[in-house]
Amino acid sequence: MRHTLPISALLCCVLPASAAELPAGTRLQVRLTQHVYSHTVSPGQPVSTLVIAPVRAGGRVVVAPGWTLEGSVLESGTQPGPEKRARLRLRFTKLVDEDGGAFAVEGRVVEVDGARETVDAEGRVLGVPPRKGLPKDKDALLRLAVQLDPVALGLMEAPSQTVRAAVGYDRGAEMTVALMAPAVVTAAKAARSDELPPAELRPLAALPAQTSEREPLNVLLAGTREQVEAAFQEAGYVPFDRLWGKAGPRAFVALAERSGFRPEPLGRLDGQDAALVFEKQNNTLARRHRVRLWPRTETVRGHAAWIGAAARCVDLVFDRSAGTFAHRLDPDTDAEREKVAQDLGTARRVSARGQVGRMAVLVLK
Repeated sequence: MRHTLPISALLCCVLPASAAELPAGTRLQVRLTQHVYSHTVSPGQPVSTLVIAPVRAGGRVVVAPGWTLEGSVLESGTQPGPEKRARLRLRFTKLVDEDGGAFAVEGRVVEVDGARETVDAEGRVLGVPPRKGLPKDKDALLRLAVQLDPVALGLMEAPSQTVRAAVGYDRGAEMTVALMAPAVVTAAKAARSDELPPAELRPLAALPAQTSEREPLNVLLAGTREQVEAAFQEAGYVPFDRLWGKAGPRAFVALAERSGFRPEPLGRLDGQDAALVFEKQNNTLARRHRVRLWPRTETVRGHAAWIGAAARCVDLVFDRSAGTFAHRLDPDTDAEREKVAQDLGTARRVSARGQVGRMAVLVLK
C-alpha cells in the first residue's frame, strides 16, 4: 500500500531552514509608491508597492515591512457594457526582500483601503457607477457628496451632465493583495525589538480608558510634539485641519450646512478638545483612519506622553433629528491600535514598545 505525505510535510523536508512557504490566500498589506490612474496607465506598465505589515508563518515573521511587492497593470480604462464603469486591474509577480532578493509570486488586489470603488472576484477595481444630474433628496445628495470628489460634484450641477469617475490612487494609497498560488521566500531577518519592561509601564496603569464619548483610548505615544507630527506625516497621515481644508471636504461641509447638518464635534477628554488629530483618507469622506491625541503630565523614558484614541471610520451617518452627521466607527479598536503601531514602526519612528491593558505604548524617535 502506498503512503503519501501532505505537500506541507514534503516542503519541510526540501526547503532549507531559512526558507518559508506562503500558502495560497496569504494576504499582504501594501502601500503604493507611485500614482496609478485608470485613464492614464496602460497594460504592462510597472507598478510598485511597499509592504507595510509583517506576514507570519510557523510562528515567525517571513515577510517584513519594508519589502517591496512589484507587478504591472493588467487592465485599465473603461469596462465594456452599458454602465461603462472605469476599471483598473493589477497583477503582482515579484516580492523583493531588504537585501534585494527576489521571489516569484502571483497576487491580485482584493481590497483597497478607504476607497469608494469595489473589487470583483478577479481583482478588478471598478469605479462608482456613472451618474447623471444631482438627486433632489437632500440625504441622497449628501451621500453622493461623500463618494464623489468636488470636481465631479461641480460637473453634476448641470442636470444633463453625466459623470464617470475614474479609478485613481495617489502614491501612499493602501491595499490588500492576496496570493493566488503558494510561494517560497527566504524568511525575513529577525528584527530587534526594544520592549518596555513592566516597571516602566506600571505607572501608566491608572490612565483613563476612554474619552467623554466613550471611545476607547488605545495608544500612548512618548515624544515631543514635533516627533509626533513627524511620525504621523511619514506614516501617511494628514493633520485634521489640513485635510478638511481641501476642496473636497470643504465642498461637502458647505453642502451639508445648507442642508441643515453640522460636522460632528471633536472628542473631549477631561473637558479638553484633542490637541492633535491625524487622519488617513483615500478617496471617500465616509472611510478613514483617525487618531485623536491629548497631552499628559506622565512621562515615559523622560519623554512627554500623549494619550490617543485610534479608530477606523467605516461610514458617514446622517441624523436629521440631531442636525448633524457623524462617522460610524469600526468596533475593533484593537485592530486600529495595531494599525497605528505598525504604520509608525514602518516609518522607523518607534524606538521601543510596550502595552498596558489594551493600550499600545510607543516611544518615538
